[in-house]
Amino acid sequence: REARTARERGRVNGAAVRQMIDFAQGFTDGCHHLKEERLLFARLRQRDASTEAPTRALEREHESGRSFVRSLVEHLPAAQAEDARARRTVIDALTVYAELLRGHIAKEDAVLFPMAERLLEESDAEFLAHEFERVEREETGAGVHEKYEALAHEISGEAFGEAESHAHAGDDRHPSDLAR
Repeated sequence: REARTARERGRVNGAAVRQMIDFAQGFTDGCHHLKEERLLFARLRQRDASTEAPTRALEREHESGRSFVRSLVEHLPAAQAEDARARRTVIDALTVYAELLRGHIAKEDAVLFPMAERLLEESDAEFLAHEFERVEREETGAGVHEKYEALAHEISGEAFGEAESHAHAGDDRHPSDLAR
């Protein structure tokens, strides 16, 4: 939505885009992708070599997402300074990143999670749960997950309006919907 709003208004809301960058770097990449790449994908590959191709494809999408976020970081200052080319770059990066995330989440739902349910044993699930907690405690930091959960609610409140945001609390919308 931010990309569409920026396109319509002819200006980028720097504060909103910075929040999205923070969420993408801190939560999407720093929490979620970190656990997938280091722990879940590795465990799946140990269980079945046929998981190599789909997990590598998801990792490539993670890297593509990082590239779009780097583009936002690089071009946002100029976009805010009324540079039309930078504004288009930011709008395009927001649009494509949102599309990438929606497709990525669909692949996780359709391929990754069923594959994990089929291949992982109870001991794997226990190991992963323990390691996910350890990563949050030792690497991500205490309270970081909660910080980004609150930021997601804040971003959705700004994008949808507070009343509508509360109406969507608990639904399956993803913050990527907000960048579009």
